[in-house]
Amino acid sequence: MQTEAQKLWGQWGQANALYSFWAASKNINYYLLFVLYALDGQEAMTQKKICICTGLTKQTVNSVIRSLKEDGYIQLSPGSGDRREKQIALTEKGQAYSRERLAPLQELEQRVKDNRRLETWEGEFYFEYHRGTYTSMGRNKRGNRKSELLLMDLELASVLAAGRLEYPAEALDRMWKTVLLNQFHDILPGSSIGCVYERAREDFQWIQNEGKAVMEEAFSAMTSGEGVTVFNSLSAVRRGLVVLPERFANGARTLDGEEIPTQKTDDGILALVTAPPCGMVSLVPSEAPVSLRSVCARLTETGAVMENEAVRAVLNRRGEVVSFVDKKTGREFAASAMNRLLAYKDIPRTFD
Repeated sequence: MQTEAQKLWGQWGQANALYSFWAASKNINYYLLFVLYALDGQEAMTQKKICICTGLTKQTVNSVIRSLKEDGYIQLSPGSGDRREKQIALTEKGQAYSRERLAPLQELEQRVKDNRRLETWEGEFYFEYHRGTYTSMGRNKRGNRKSELLLMDLELASVLAAGRLEYPAEALDRMWKTVLLNQFHDILPGSSIGCVYERAREDFQWIQNEGKAVMEEAFSAMTSGEGVTVFNSLSAVRRGLVVLPERFANGARTLDGEEIPTQKTDDGILALVTAPPCGMVSLVPSEAPVSLRSVCARLTETGAVMENEAVRAVLNRRGEVVSFVDKKTGREFAASAMNRLLAYKDIPRTFD
């Protein structure tokens, strides 16, 4: 069982190590720090008293004192009793030098003094706030997730194509094993050596190329004709923009006859398509143009204006909605800016 003396000795050693670490981080000599600490705020001290206050040897203190004297930071004067024992005091230049070196440390001491928020740790450290892992190898994590999503989509497409195309079991087995290999221990977290990630990049690129080729075979087996089929691998209804060929410039319709409006842009013909969960919807070009509801969005000198047949919204240069009018009733909903973008400085209450 630890005695009080052993506990005290351990605490002294830990405190000593903290001061040593701080001195090293500030590029200050450890022994110089302690001698300056002893002299700071004192009128004068003997070398013997400095040794007692700091726990340093006579030879070490003498070496530091000699260096300080050469730089003009201290002055020596005869003692009142034994004139051979010199009184040591900081000069004006030395006081400024000492304040510059010690002020950050003393400020830190005041911040931690009697601070009840400081934790006391015993035994092994457990950093409970380090459950998330960040890495410089974001490309690797992206490749892993993209490969997982592709193979899940490929499995679904292959099942839907059953009866028209043989299930690609061997190809899927090779690709999944390559994904799993690159999830091993240090590879996915980002703590391997450089050549590992060059190989991983090649593997993920191969999976993308191979997977998309097999996916194309499955889609070709399920579709035919001049139309376009939109595939949704999610387990929920999905609505989004789809780029269609030029022949859809007049619009598009589903095989059930539902009209799908299109819009010609620099990126191609865009269509807003709704696809069922884990299923497909096929589109064919419309014979006559589909009438579109009036929609307008334009930049102005003070921001932007967006409107359709129902509402009109005005934004300022900060992206704030400063006007929002219901065209049917003429009602203005914005008494002032309806939204704010605020950034706050995050100062966590707890650190590891």
